[in-house]
Amino acid sequence: MSSFRERLARLHSGARAAVPPVAGPALPAATTDEARLGALRAQLDALGVAGTPAPAARAAFPADLPFEPSQTDLGTLWSRRSWWGPAERVGTVPLGSVLGGDRALVSLLALAPELGRCDLGRALFLDAESTGLGGGAGTIAFLIGLCWHDAAAGGFCFEQLFVPQPGGEAPALGQLSERVAAVDVVVSYNGRSFDLPLLRARCAMNRLPALPERPQLDLLHVARRVHRGRRWPKTLVAVEKNVLQYARPPDDVSGEEVAQRYAHYLRGGDAGGLLPVLSHNALDVRSLVALAGFYAEPLSEGGSAPLGRLAPPELCEVAWTMRRAGELERAAIVADQAARRVGRDRGLRPRPGSSRTGVRSGPGLRARSRSRPPDEPAGRMRERLRRGARCGRARRRRAPARAGQALRALPACLRTCPGARPARHGRVRGGAGAAHGPPRAQAAAGPRFRVGAESRNREGEVALASAPPLG
Repeated sequence: MSSFRERLARLHSGARAAVPPVAGPALPAATTDEARLGALRAQLDALGVAGTPAPAARAAFPADLPFEPSQTDLGTLWSRRSWWGPAERVGTVPLGSVLGGDRALVSLLALAPELGRCDLGRALFLDAESTGLGGGAGTIAFLIGLCWHDAAAGGFCFEQLFVPQPGGEAPALGQLSERVAAVDVVVSYNGRSFDLPLLRARCAMNRLPALPERPQLDLLHVARRVHRGRRWPKTLVAVEKNVLQYARPPDDVSGEEVAQRYAHYLRGGDAGGLLPVLSHNALDVRSLVALAGFYAEPLSEGGSAPLGRLAPPELCEVAWTMRRAGELERAAIVADQAARRVGRDRGLRPRPGSSRTGVRSGPGLRARSRSRPPDEPAGRMRERLRRGARCGRARRRRAPARAGQALRALPACLRTCPGARPARHGRVRGGAGAAHGPPRAQAAAGPRFRVGAESRNREGEVALASAPPLG
């Protein structure tokens, strides 16, 4: 115990020897931070302590990538531009066909009435390449492809915005906001579900103002409606091949490789793997321009327009979409074109039935000579639809049902056409022949019909659900 008490006494009495100060230059009474920092570094050098090495300078932008820097308020923007002429084609469709497109037709096919007020000549075609398909803070859009029509230059301006590092998105997003603010509509392929939500999220993550709100034309939904009966996938590459008759070069990269190539560039700085990604993005944007012109081309009976060259199954889907949009007269016109092409292409015509509708399908088809003029049962249906649209409230209530009768008769006629799907737009509950009898028999066999409403019966066939009449 005594030894412990003695130790405590020595500690309290200050008997312990003080540590001598380390010899070194005296710290000057500096008032600025730079002077204090320099004095501390000199003291560390006198003690023989090596300072922390300065970070290595970031490597310069790869010279292999064809981008030019420009200074903006948000930082250095890396971009490049090129020009496409209106006469250039993607398959069989010229790029300039979008300039004279039918905006009303596009709004019907997209089921978006706000597109009817937009000028397709002032559209912005957008496609973004990202580091992944999932959302969240780790997914960024490192390459943004834009295209718009420049009336002064007489062509289409194509611009690509590149993000060399994950922290340098702000200049590209700021440039994108300016481009969106200067147009009437944004055209994309699956951009409503992926591209634009991702870009809006990146603006929020970088504390930038939100992108301007503009009407959106998503061509993926249009392709799914028009080519619904086709069995090929509705990807952009498949639509190019089957609709635009365009095959991409064999060295084109797939969408799955885009994120991997950008990750390889970030790890090692090898920019050679990004050159195919730039070409892939340019092909996507160029196809958007041609595809928008394809779907916006007015319908023509002579076949000079792309929609005029559509097969009867596609025309039937176009008529069905117009019926959903409430355009009964245009739906009847397109249905009449589909019926005419069935007879012209296959040498078949519907045999007139005994009912007041004047249409029989299925077994009622018989071969005819190509020299004979085609019968016009669908034309009589069209006139009946027009009278129903012009009449009072009572007849307008029956117009949707008659439009459904005219359009439901078409898929049965198209069973002999190559690529046509089975009739799925509805048969009245009660059998296959219930939809082709007199109107009173049809009303007794099934319920009334409503545009856009569907249900399934016991046999798994699609039938239109009952609903109060329109108007």
